[in-house]
Amino acid sequence: MNPLLVNHYIRSESDSRQNGPPGQIDYVTTTNYDLAGKTGIVIAFDSAYEQNQDSIVGIEYTVNGGINWNPVFYWLQDGYNDDVPDIIRDGQGNIDVLTTMLTSYGNVARYTDPVTSQLVGGYYGFFLKAPVTPALAPYIEGRINDDPKESKRIELFRVAGADNQKTVKFRFLHAGTSSWYWAVDNWGVYSVPSVVVNPTGPGSLAASLQNGQISIAWTGAANVQLQTTTSLSSPNWQNVSGTLGSSSYQVTVPGSGNTFYRLAQQ
Repeated sequence: MNPLLVNHYIRSESDSRQNGPPGQIDYVTTTNYDLAGKTGIVIAFDSAYEQNQDSIVGIEYTVNGGINWNPVFYWLQDGYNDDVPDIIRDGQGNIDVLTTMLTSYGNVARYTDPVTSQLVGGYYGFFLKAPVTPALAPYIEGRINDDPKESKRIELFRVAGADNQKTVKFRFLHAGTSSWYWAVDNWGVYSVPSVVVNPTGPGSLAASLQNGQISIAWTGAANVQLQTTTSLSSPNWQNVSGTLGSSSYQVTVPGSGNTFYRLAQQ
């Protein structure tokens, strides 16, 4: 098996440093990419990440020199294995972006502003340059707390807003309080003209069982939804309410019979 990280790579280290606030905050911004005349823009990279219950990582991009920023993804802890989730959902299971990103926590990273000398931060949305609005919901993805394997993989994302843009710049962010690490290698920006919104299909499902609850997770996208059926011999696939654009779902273990799940592109 080929290693994810070889020779030179970018690493943001939060673990084994000062415990608790103010924490560690890292940003990396690329140079401009000239993508004029290029379509089907995707980014791909080897990612070695470990989620913590008080950390966030993400990638954003701008096409106008930083006047406006757009989301690619944000990873947060989603409450697997009885951990309290940092992704907050409404009664229908939809991500509540404002509550998720604007709630203050005592263990979320802070720093002293060099201009005002005030302690700032303490909520996840502080570290974003993209506007914190409900439109961010499809870009928020749950990762498993303290799992040393789950988030070590090759990542691939469609960046539709970068198509045909002459000056595209990407921004990496990582904020935590003694919150593990994130390393990136083999970063690439590619033009794949035939690509669709989710170029590798809707992806695969991961499931775990804890205290009678099944947690199902996947890499979300705006056009990907979870579906369910009780039979594979004569399936009647139905959309699971609240999962379009989401990245996880929890359900109580059924008392009897079978229940099957799949991902579908809408």
